[in-house]
Amino acid sequence: EQPWLHVLVRDGEQFEAVCAWSPPSPALARGTLYCDFESTGDYGRAVAAGRAAGWSVGLATARIVMPGEEGDIEQLVTFAPDAVLVRNLTALQHLRQRAGSLRLIGDYALNVANEITVAELCAAGLSRITPSYDLNWPQLADLLARIPADACEVVIHQHVPLFHTRHCLFAASLSDGMRC
Repeated sequence: EQPWLHVLVRDGEQFEAVCAWSPPSPALARGTLYCDFESTGDYGRAVAAGRAAGWSVGLATARIVMPGEEGDIEQLVTFAPDAVLVRNLTALQHLRQRAGSLRLIGDYALNVANEITVAELCAAGLSRITPSYDLNWPQLADLLARIPADACEVVIHQHVPLFHTRHCLFAASLSDGMRC
């Protein structure tokens, strides 16, 4: 089966580097280029430029959606991405109701750690899931043996950014609450 490379970028420099990249072998194909920019203002240009570079383009939801912030989810749909990287159940429900045939991909933040959760989330509208980072290699291998191969995106490299939000105890109590 054809392996696909799915890449998440967080800024314009990373985006440009991925768009300029060419697979070293026809055995590896461009998959989805997920954009998780600080500002959604660049998403329209990113969708067009990513497609022109041969990528399917996905946009990431916020990790936390508070009541009244559903408009931020709807805004992603206006950029006409090929997919949305879903990071919470509110976004999943909202997009499923309003985004029609848009591909919805489950982020690791959904904490999928077993085949029952995979089945439930796929039945709820996700095309693929990203397994929880809490799984060690034997647990991940066991999960992968129990689900369809095309239902999963496995992270092979990550850099977790250090930031604080209004939901962070440190930011709320010990700092001015700004990003670090």
